[in-house]
Order: sequence, then C-alpha cells, then structure tokens
Amino acid sequence: MALALGATLLAALPPAATAHATDGAAARVTAEEARTVNAETTDGFAALADAVLTKRTSALLEGSQATRRADAVLPLRGDVHVTGSLARTEDTATGILRDRRARLADLDEAYTAAETEIDVDEVQVTGDRAIVQVTETTMLTYKRIQGDEPPTTGFRARHELTFVAAPDGTWELTGFTPLDEEGPAAVNSVADTAGDSGPTFTGMAEEPIDEGGEPETDGPAPQESQAGTTQPTVQAQAKVSVTASYDYTAMAKYAEK
Repeated sequence: MALALGATLLAALPPAATAHATDGAAARVTAEEARTVNAETTDGFAALADAVLTKRTSALLEGSQATRRADAVLPLRGDVHVTGSLARTEDTATGILRDRRARLADLDEAYTAAETEIDVDEVQVTGDRAIVQVTETTMLTYKRIQGDEPPTTGFRARHELTFVAAPDGTWELTGFTPLDEEGPAAVNSVADTAGDSGPTFTGMAEEPIDEGGEPETDGPAPQESQAGTTQPTVQAQAKVSVTASYDYTAMAKYAEK
C-alpha cells in the first residue's frame, strides 16, 4: 500500500519537480562515488604529502633552488588540495625551519640537497573523511664544512593525514600529524607552529637500518644548544650513509662530536 501511494504521489508531481528530484538524486550518487578512494586518489594523497614535506625540508637547505621550493604555494585547488588554513600553517612552519637551519649552521651542520619518498601505508574512509597514514623517507646531503662529515644523513618518519571530501567531490587536506612518539624526531618536524617547541632528541638509535642499500642510521647527531631559552633543543637526525660500505666507527665519532 505504501509503495502504491508513493508511486501515485510521484506520478502526480509536475514534470519539472520530477526532473529536479532526479537531478538531486544523481548529484548525491555522484558525490558518493567521488568519495570512493581508488589508486589514482591514493596517488594524489601521496603526492600532496610529498609536496608538504618537500616544502618543509627545502627550508633546511642552502641554495636558491631550495629557497624557491620552500616558498612554493601548496595547491588550493584540484582533485586533492590543502585548505587555506593548512597552507598558512605550513608557511609558518617554513619560517620556523629556516630559523632552525640558521641555528644548525652555527653548529657547522648544513645541507645542500634532499630527496624524499612517500609510501602510503593505510587509507581509511568513513563517510566524507579519509585518514591516510604514510611513511616518509628523506635523505639529506651534507655541505662539506669541516671535511669529516658523512656524505648524507637521513630518517624515516610516519605521518597521519586527514582529508575531507568537499561538496564537489574533491579532497581537502585539513590535518597533518606526526605518528612517531618515541625515538629521535625528524629534523624537518615542527611540533608547534606558534613556536619551535619540539622535543629534545637524545639517546642512541636501537640499530641501523640495513635493507640492501636503504638508509642506515647510526647514533644521534650533535645536539643543538640554545643558551638563555627554556624551550627544548632540537638536533639533526642520526647520520646515515648510502655508499656501498659503511665506516661505523667514523660515523659514531662524528655523531658524538
């Protein structure tokens, strides 16, 4: 009886109203389909994470090309983009990391190049929200200052990204959160964009990474000192080398110094 009544009411609607109802239903179906995360969308999530982290890391590098990358505007439009609020937050982070670069340079710690890779570990979609966990692998090339620096330093860090589906079906990045709670934090991490109040990084790495040429960590880098401040200090990440052979003794001595 209810179905018959519904059909009668629908038949009684004028053609314009019926077309409007059909268009509305089609729009809802389109929006729901747009929230389905396929391989292309996942690649878009990874590309945007790479853009954010490359912008951060570039602020730690010397050179005009790095300056341009650090000043690059994150995408505010497109299938996967950032919100205006997050873009402003990352601009603030860039300033903090440039200050960190200057403090590291005072300690004869400087970088000239970097390479970042992003691996998507997990994607969870609930309604119009997607939670994406990624692993960042970043390698930094040392500037030869004292002559005894290892060729490179590097780290791996895990991050959680929060995306929200916009009404037009695109995805907006609204949150970027570190997941690593223990051990040394990445040198490009920013704990608080209101002030560089990241944790003090101390202690030795449990063991080097050794996966057939993958980055290898070996001990902490020299710790930064900030006389006259109550904020925790920040240090560069554990030293790594991507050469065929590794002189762990030399690397450990450099790290201790």
